[in-house]
Amino acid sequence: MNIKQVNIRITLIANTNVALLIDNVIVSSSAPLPVELTRFTAEAQEKSVALHWTTASEKNSDYFEVQRGTDAKTFTAIGKLQGEGTTSSMSNYLFTDRHPVAGLAYYRLRQVDLDGTESFSPVASVQWAGKPEASFFPNPSVRAITLTGANGLVHYRVYSVKGQQIIAGEAQVGSTVDVSHVPAGVYLLELVSNGQRNVQRFVRQQ
Repeated sequence: MNIKQVNIRITLIANTNVALLIDNVIVSSSAPLPVELTRFTAEAQEKSVALHWTTASEKNSDYFEVQRGTDAKTFTAIGKLQGEGTTSSMSNYLFTDRHPVAGLAYYRLRQVDLDGTESFSPVASVQWAGKPEASFFPNPSVRAITLTGANGLVHYRVYSVKGQQIIAGEAQVGSTVDVSHVPAGVYLLELVSNGQRNVQRFVRQQ
């Protein structure tokens, strides 16, 4: 039996004439966490990133949402795995990011209970050295950039380090993209080609 809360009375006696009575003191213990996460790792592979996590126990666990970011602050969902509901046994999970970000990326889990309560895991980082489908030059740039890589259409997006989109569009590999109207500063440039996403630091000079 787990005791979560008890009421007690404390009486302090200084002498026969003075006494201090403290009544209805509540002593409680925190309820166990719905999910006890014991491991969360990200491992770079040749063409993907493998995410492993282990739970020692779960209570009313609905699902795990896998999130990815490039700055450890802003995350987007890239997949989901069902939880085990309620179990006191160890559970192992594997999620494969088949379209990882070239360079350094950050991952975390958003765990959601059956009642909608959510919690987040610690952040795991990984450096993926795979060759991106698309890239660009020059960097820094003053007026325009040229898209490079395999043949095909490239979806591009320039956004601030806080996640605010500045420009977006699509163009063929080998095309130039006008960035002269982007204010001078440091940005992130996202390129998506053949299902692969590449995010690089981009500097727009005066």
